[in-house]
Amino acid sequence: MLTDPRPTAIICANNFLTLGCIRYLSSIGIEVPGDVSVVSYDDLEHLAMIYPFLTVVTQPTQQIGRIAAKILIERQMVDDQGAPGSPSRVEIKPELIVRRSSGPPPVTASRG
Repeated sequence: MLTDPRPTAIICANNFLTLGCIRYLSSIGIEVPGDVSVVSYDDLEHLAMIYPFLTVVTQPTQQIGRIAAKILIERQMVDDQGAPGSPSRVEIKPELIVRRSSGPPPVTASRG
């Protein structure tokens, strides 16, 4: 059940939750993106066929995998004294891809 006043946007942790969210919103008569924008923190190419095409925050998963493997290998190496490699910090920036499941907030009447 959505609160009153209803939110103008919902961010979901992944595409599967997003699909469930959109299905629920549709079942209670709320249109995406007309009434509520929905954004997913995930991106799966095979879900490109759903409507509305999801606005997503995407992560470079192949790059993440390569970096993780490199760090794992480096951590397994030991120095001359037998100490493991030092910890690494890597920042990978996600990208917002705006598609059809998001839009401007709907215009609502003043509740004054």
